[in-house]
Amino acid sequence: QQYLQEIDQSTQTYLNTFQSLDPETLNWQPQADKWSIAQCIDHIITTNEQYFSIFEKSLEPTYKSSWVAKIPGMTKWMGNMIFNSVKPTNEKKVKTFPVFEPTQSNIDASILNQLEANHQELKTWIEKLDRLDISKVVISSPVNQYIVYTLQKAIEIVIAHEKRHFNQAKGVLDLYQKNH
Repeated sequence: QQYLQEIDQSTQTYLNTFQSLDPETLNWQPQADKWSIAQCIDHIITTNEQYFSIFEKSLEPTYKSSWVAKIPGMTKWMGNMIFNSVKPTNEKKVKTFPVFEPTQSNIDASILNQLEANHQELKTWIEKLDRLDISKVVISSPVNQYIVYTLQKAIEIVIAHEKRHFNQAKGVLDLYQKNH
């Protein structure tokens, strides 16, 4: 499946680019209010984990989406709005919600192993969701039950979000290498 391949590709891209870095480089911040490479990766893991319980609930036979999903066009509009905000090509800075905030302290170099494990779990969930019509099942965002979009859009959001933060982390690495 396309999504599984994209996640594998994301894993390899992160590992190939950042695995050889020492903890100092991984945790270097260009400014106090800018995330380090490790914080970008921690944020991805935290964000992905927020979806796992939602994926699990959506598989339950008694699962019902929020009433907001019944408003014509709302699911598509909200899904596209969130997707467009996390696209790697969107250069506009987006403030993350507290539930997705990364760790603020020194992050261990094992963060890349954690990302790899997180991606394996994400792929397992996507495989489990395969028995549903992910283009029709509507979920609520981990942030707010009234923000609704399809499971398919949720997966697309997760993948785009990872690419966006790879670009951010790569920019931090480039700055670090320029300054050290």
